[in-house]
Amino acid sequence: MGLDIENGIVRATNSEKINYTNENTTMTEINVDSMFVMIECVMEAVITVLLALLLAARAADSFVYSCEEVQYKILNKNFELDTDIICCVICDINYLDEIYAQSGDISHSLLNISATDGNCIAREGTDPWHIVSYGAPLDCSHEFTLIATSTISGIANTELINTSSQMELVAPSAVMSLVLNAPSCTGWGTISFDVGIGQGKAEQRYPLQTYSCVKMPEVMFFFNTAITVTPLDCECLFHFGGFIMTSVAVGATAFSRLAFMSSGKSGDLQNMAKYKPLEMFFGTFLQVSVNITGEYDIVADPRYQGNYTFMNMDGTAHTYYNGTGTVNFITNGFEFFYNTLDLPGSEVGVSIDNFVCNIYVNAMRQTLSTKPTFLPPPTTTASAAQTTTSSSKTTDMYKTIPTTSGVRSVLLQTFVYMSIYICIKNL
Repeated sequence: MGLDIENGIVRATNSEKINYTNENTTMTEINVDSMFVMIECVMEAVITVLLALLLAARAADSFVYSCEEVQYKILNKNFELDTDIICCVICDINYLDEIYAQSGDISHSLLNISATDGNCIAREGTDPWHIVSYGAPLDCSHEFTLIATSTISGIANTELINTSSQMELVAPSAVMSLVLNAPSCTGWGTISFDVGIGQGKAEQRYPLQTYSCVKMPEVMFFFNTAITVTPLDCECLFHFGGFIMTSVAVGATAFSRLAFMSSGKSGDLQNMAKYKPLEMFFGTFLQVSVNITGEYDIVADPRYQGNYTFMNMDGTAHTYYNGTGTVNFITNGFEFFYNTLDLPGSEVGVSIDNFVCNIYVNAMRQTLSTKPTFLPPPTTTASAAQTTTSSSKTTDMYKTIPTTSGVRSVLLQTFVYMSIYICIKNL
């Protein structure tokens, strides 16, 4: 069989199709008034967050896949993607010039698809897509996101949008998660957040949380790469961003509403990593304590030993496995840990892990101090349902700055991390 290659498009000659066999061959800163979200990452380059806005003009079949899912479920297998459009979002992974999306006798390399305007191409006929390789293996240490959809407006460098209609958002790769900053939301309706894209569970879209418009959190973290946002009788202004889930530090003033959520059924890399920390610091530099209320609704898959831990800055940890409840404490910060076993790529998207945590900052207590607080040596006690731990973690790793007047005028400045920073601008 012969192949003609022109402008990155492969055509099978002599009206033959391409045959294949079943071979297994930063810191981010979000600034809303006195709120800063700062994110430590481990990459050298500044990555512009790419977001897919899939306008819900009509019903659409849509699926989102990480590199691991492509490798274990799709590549060189009899796996059909019967959608009009294929999109690929990557960060300059050159080996993908030998991985192709094939429809009929026409194939497009994933590298060329990612380089198109909008990161998407449409099929020319009605044949379903297959993902094939001409000998090049996938290297999933370099992640990408593959989207099969019936309709899409393209992947855009969108950082701010005012919307009253459904939209779908996709981060630039499976190693990145989404953060939404919502400075305003007006109306008397509701707004819903689902993980995944498509129409219902049959298309791998699962509900996470619904808020009234007037009580939507100012900042929301999703441990996922693709979400669907559905406003109903309300209009919201969003800033969008992405972050690599290594360590996240959040600073907030009094009366802030924050949320973080995820579903193990989503098809992304986050569900393979066993260590997913989310650190929240409330006036740490100023030695300010706040009254925190955390509401949680969690499910942990026992197959992967999942659990969720709230770690107070004094070292006290509260670990939960299943159920709903409330946790209260006064602190100048805390950490949230989503812990699971490392999942093999073949099991990405099958975990029943699911959590939604809403955090309310009720009031602040100002403590005049310019010195970091050192915590006692580690001690540990454990029970079947809850674990309490003291840690040697200190605030010495952060720079202390002078206090300011007024609980709403807290300014969080200068995170010192020993790593390479990524700055996602204008969020």
